[in-house]
Amino acid sequence: MACVGVFSSENSTLFSLKRSLCALGYPEHIVRIANSSNSFDAVLIDNPPPGRHDTFTSKILIVPDCMDASSIPECFSDSVISYGLRKKNTVTVSSLIGERLAVSVQRRIPTANGNMVAEQEFPINITHGENSDKALGVISALLVLDVPPDKITKITF
Repeated sequence: MACVGVFSSENSTLFSLKRSLCALGYPEHIVRIANSSNSFDAVLIDNPPPGRHDTFTSKILIVPDCMDASSIPECFSDSVISYGLRKKNTVTVSSLIGERLAVSVQRRIPTANGNMVAEQEFPINITHGENSDKALGVISALLVLDVPPDKITKITF
């Protein structure tokens, strides 16, 4: 199975991704903290540590829309997936009703295994609306790992 690196100043994104994978029966070891010494199939960036200028090699880079471009580490990748609440992101939200969030995949997404995720919408459960950005990053990484949307809908973020 593919490997995803998480580049963040917080461990919550890493733990959320590992917890989601374990809940679905996938091995958690496919997710690691990203650093310059490793190559990954994908790198998920969420709130990168200030002042760190790592260089990554990955097929796919997953970045939040709210990030200043100067804080994105140097990365050699084939594809970039953006996530967040803006309409033009690859993975965004189309609606939020109570604790149900409709996730919208706006463009086809390449997976680490060479497949493609089609444009689509699917619901997820979210306990705190303010965590929607972090949830979108984790969902983007799950899609890149070929986790089907019908399995992702079973997770509460």
